[in-house]
Order: sequence, then C-alpha cells, then structure tokens
Amino acid sequence: MVKLSMAILSTLDDVHNATGNMDAIVHLAVYASRDPDAYVVNDQKPFLINLKGLWNVLESARQRQIPRIVHNRFLPSSSSQWCVFFF
Repeated sequence: MVKLSMAILSTLDDVHNATGNMDAIVHLAVYASRDPDAYVVNDQKPFLINLKGLWNVLESARQRQIPRIVHNRFLPSSSSQWCVFFF
C-alpha cells in the first residue's frame, strides 16, 4: 500500500507526525531556483528546506526506526518547503 503524506520540513514535529506508521520514506522536496539572486546571504529558505528539512526527515526516521529512506537531492523546478512522503 502506498500512502502520501506531506509536512513542513522545517518543523520536526510536523515531519514526525507525517512519518507515523511508515515502512520507508521517499523524500523529494528541495529548495532550488534558477534565479541568480535567489540565494542571498540572509535567505533562510535553502537552509530550512534543504539542510534542516533533510535532518528532520532523517531524525524522524531514526526515532521511528524506519530502515529505508530515498532522498532525491535535486529537482530544478521545485521551490517548495513541502515534503512528500510515498510509502
């Protein structure tokens, strides 16, 4: 059975709620932009989504003992902080 669940990546509690009763995680969310001005020094989105978001997914999987995680690092047309989980 495949279950679709979404979470705001920058919040561990939200990610952890989304990973309940899962056997595996496919993590596809990434912050990416083709705009050269998108990554300014004070822009928190790349950190919150790409780094903290991945950490939250991995931490939730660790806490729940989910043994299988697939992470896609780069989706060039994506700029969302939502994470989609398929199981």
